[in-house]
Amino acid sequence: MGKKESVSVDEKLRESEEIFRTIFDNVIVGILAADPKTKKFILANKEISKITGYSKEELLKLDVSKIHPKKDLPYVLKQFEKQLKKEIKVAHNLPVLRKDGKVVYCDISYTVEHIGGKDALLGIFREVTDEKKAEELRDRFKLLYDTSADAVMTLEPPTWVFTSGNPATIKMFNTRTEKKFVSLGPWQLSPKYQPDGQLSSVKAKKMIMTAMKSGSHFFEWTHKRYKGEDFAATVLLTRTAVGGKKFLQATVRDISESKKLEKEREESTAKFKALMEFSPDCIKLFDINRKLVYMSPGGLREHMLKKAEDAIGWDYLGSIVDEQKQEVKDAFNRALNGEIVSIDIKHLREKATREWCNLSLFPMRDADGKIKHIFGVSRDITQKKKAEDELKKKTAIIEHNFEAIALIDLGKSNLLTYVNPAWEKLFGYKSSEAVGKKKGLIIAAAKKDPELLKKFKESISKRTLFSADMEWTAKSGRNIIVEAILMPIKDDKGKVITWFNTIRDLTEKKKAEEELKKKLEELERFNKLTIGRELKMMELKNKIKKLEALKGV
Repeated sequence: MGKKESVSVDEKLRESEEIFRTIFDNVIVGILAADPKTKKFILANKEISKITGYSKEELLKLDVSKIHPKKDLPYVLKQFEKQLKKEIKVAHNLPVLRKDGKVVYCDISYTVEHIGGKDALLGIFREVTDEKKAEELRDRFKLLYDTSADAVMTLEPPTWVFTSGNPATIKMFNTRTEKKFVSLGPWQLSPKYQPDGQLSSVKAKKMIMTAMKSGSHFFEWTHKRYKGEDFAATVLLTRTAVGGKKFLQATVRDISESKKLEKEREESTAKFKALMEFSPDCIKLFDINRKLVYMSPGGLREHMLKKAEDAIGWDYLGSIVDEQKQEVKDAFNRALNGEIVSIDIKHLREKATREWCNLSLFPMRDADGKIKHIFGVSRDITQKKKAEDELKKKTAIIEHNFEAIALIDLGKSNLLTYVNPAWEKLFGYKSSEAVGKKKGLIIAAAKKDPELLKKFKESISKRTLFSADMEWTAKSGRNIIVEAILMPIKDDKGKVITWFNTIRDLTEKKKAEEELKKKLEELERFNKLTIGRELKMMELKNKIKKLEALKGV
């Protein structure tokens, strides 16, 4: 080959190398060549510098292990091996560790090429980070779409029938398959008429046009399950566009349960309002400073206030007798500490029409559990208090009575239900030993005398008074002669609720009577003896007189 031809070949090689270098540095994919044994890079282009953040000079000092996250390196190397074995052509979404520590993703294909007279691993890197993010975003949206509890669907012009529906949509409308769902329009999954009387087919298109014009439209709608019942729903129509094509996305939420709850809440509120309005109780609401913020009509009447406004801030504590004010303050403090409190209070007669009330206080909490108000209910117990006072008086009379008194249940139990101190003293049993444990002693005593028992049973049967003298036995074993009176205590309907038993100790009286009887008998015998002697003396005197008379004759 001549000198001229040799120069020509060198120039062509130089031109070829320049062309290769230009192409190598300006292709839009990253290129790295590495030694097959050391995995150290021997060649890098500009694009791979952009992808990794390293300069060419820096890359040529690194090996494969330095441009991949440490934890992902075994997986990356395994993918290289698969490519070299020609099991796969491209390893997708391999993580690449940048100089700044960020991780980007690339599709990488490795081949063995002959470069500079030696074999080299030639890697082609195509960054797919944005594509991966977009794919992850699509996957995320698909997951949200598929798992959303709300029904999400799309409608497209010009027919405005449904073009897609997520699983929640299929379940909501009971169409079983998406294919069936997309064959229908909104009006076909609605009753013929909406609650306002408009045809669903007409009104649905109005809602669609409103959404297309304004960008979105939210409204309530009555839908219908496929071949099923109607249900209340909210619908959000949102205009959107993909690839220049406009359509509507619809989010439908079944609110039939919330509507039902709302109706129940309204009914409950109405009942509560009626209760507040017509209740004779004084119903109040206090703030945490014990100041009134509300009082029911019953309370206004009780405290002689003309209108609801008069109760706001009214000094409720001022209507209570002085000796109970501190007790009421303490009750409020307990309620403010979360306790439900109930106490009996006495009002000043000039501040209330009811003398005695039972006041119940209930703490009311907000959504965070903090007490914001105290709810109070005062119920008139004046008559109850009077009855209790009357009962206390009667009880005191019974407790301090000198006669023994007991209450007996003459039903199945036939047990004593009450004994007074005089009864305890007479029979020697404590109340705890007798009440609920001892049978009525009157029955045991009556059984000793058949006639008396018959009289007793007849009185019990006819619910009439029974009275008799009989012998009872005390705890000590001593026999006691008593006068027992048993009378039925009846309620307003005439039903016997218990038997009242009074017992009078006649033992000493009976002994005195026996003693008197003996003395009378002795006196009678003495009298008879004395009179007999006198009669004999008179008879003797008469005989003497007769003898004297005969002598004188």
